[in-house]
Amino acid sequence: MSALPTDRAFHEIDDAARGWVRSFPIDEVKRHIADLERERAAISAEIEDLWRRVTLWSALRSLAVSEVTDDASTDMPAPAKRDALLTLLAEAQGQPVRLVEMREEMIARGWLPRTPKAIHALEVAATTLARRGEAERVKKGIYRLPARLRLLDTV
Repeated sequence: MSALPTDRAFHEIDDAARGWVRSFPIDEVKRHIADLERERAAISAEIEDLWRRVTLWSALRSLAVSEVTDDASTDMPAPAKRDALLTLLAEAQGQPVRLVEMREEMIARGWLPRTPKAIHALEVAATTLARRGEAERVKKGIYRLPARLRLLDTV
């Protein structure tokens, strides 16, 4: 049978807890939390601004590649699937776009071959964009740029 703590032990524990509560620098901790919350908000705003810039860069890069590839004298590579999807979503100006429509547009622009492997890779790229917050999955097979990344918001 185990020994039960004595009343004295309970009083010592109670006194230690009361002492810790009295000595805890609650105001300092609250100020530090507020400072960290402000830092977190500033960092979040900076991250959103950088994502907006990345989206803008991707769209402009893809558009530049598209214009260059229209010229028969050059043979520039197609943009990466991520960049191509961001370009098409940016062109949609915040409107939802079906992945099937983006796929057909990418094929028409010469950015994507019409193969099962390429189509699957595009689906994976769209899912990855949504998981990273770079695209918003409206519902199955339909995407749009999140409001924080829309190109119109940067102008």
